[in-house]
Amino acid sequence: MKTIKKNGRKIEVVKMKYLTSKTWFDYASTSKYESWMAAINPIVNSINTLQKTEELYTPYRATFCMPKISDYSYTKVQAINKSNNTRYDAMETVITFANGDKVTVSCPIEEANQYTGFYTAIAKYAMGNSNKVNNEADYWINKLPKQKAKTEEKARRLKEQAKNIKRKKERRLQKEREDMEAKRLADKYKIKLIANKKYGVPLDFEP
Repeated sequence: MKTIKKNGRKIEVVKMKYLTSKTWFDYASTSKYESWMAAINPIVNSINTLQKTEELYTPYRATFCMPKISDYSYTKVQAINKSNNTRYDAMETVITFANGDKVTVSCPIEEANQYTGFYTAIAKYAMGNSNKVNNEADYWINKLPKQKAKTEEKARRLKEQAKNIKRKKERRLQKEREDMEAKRLADKYKIKLIANKKYGVPLDFEP
């Protein structure tokens, strides 16, 4: 800040001009911004780290700790298909944990496997005893391949349609060329007939 060594009044005026100037405002704004950024950067870094972690892992993978199993069963049951309300034979896996939690999974008897049922029950429990594991498996095993197949089939049909359009265009152009050539030959023959009648020029004469 500029100071003038004359009297107190003059110095105060210079101070006031500086404090109300754009230079002081820019300096103050920059200082506050830098201070704010220095304070907020650790929080931003923590949020970014947490976001990257959540993109790679589910909360269950980070926190799941399976309690001790207190009971297990693998039995044949009558299950109900909710889509058409029909009954079918299924194998049901039931796991009870020492903390009182219980998880149940079932599978049609012709597709059932005891080890798969056990692993599926543990995975279901790890996902909060929800159908998230089943939904993910259904997406990657059934839905996604069908979507890809549908997309590929659509692309194949579009490609085939483009080829058909190209072939039709080529046939149309070929037909036009043939028609033009036929017309040219017909006109040429007419000219020969006229020349033959008027001047006796042979029809096989080529100029």
